[in-house]
Amino acid sequence: MALTNGELAKQYPGLALVLNAEYARNAPESSKWLAGFSLDLPLDFGTRKAVRIEAAAQAQVLARLDYALTQRAVASKITASVDAIQASLGEQALLQTCTALLQSWLKFVEQRILEGQATRQDQLKSQQELLTTQLSLVRSKTSERVARSQSAQALGLPFTQILDLCGLRPRNHLA
Repeated sequence: MALTNGELAKQYPGLALVLNAEYARNAPESSKWLAGFSLDLPLDFGTRKAVRIEAAAQAQVLARLDYALTQRAVASKITASVDAIQASLGEQALLQTCTALLQSWLKFVEQRILEGQATRQDQLKSQQELLTTQLSLVRSKTSERVARSQSAQALGLPFTQILDLCGLRPRNHLA
């Protein structure tokens, strides 16, 4: 507004040098640029200076604490995800072995049915166990994918890079 009035009157406001002692209390609010210039010099001595330095030290400690908490939260999310992935991979190995055994057993039961030594009920029971095991295998693979997704979200990186950062290598080709 002052500049507009100055332009209309063909006069411009002069430069001003302002020394503010409020710098120590309200640093972000102390410098307002109006029509002229202002210069903020800290004119704080003694108690004001000690308060300003103490406030800066506390802000630094809080920033370091916040950074450490963030690091710890990310590290714990990654660790939990890697543990969940390793558990899922172990479970998948067991379920694949169990699936192979149940398929062999089902073939054996079908052979016994042809020979007349087993009933269709035995076959249905074996098929049900096989399907239940295969469903568990699918669920284990799904939980592994979820854990991989969570670990990638924690850092915003692909999973292979997360393993490199953690010093871990995948156990199988699925990583």
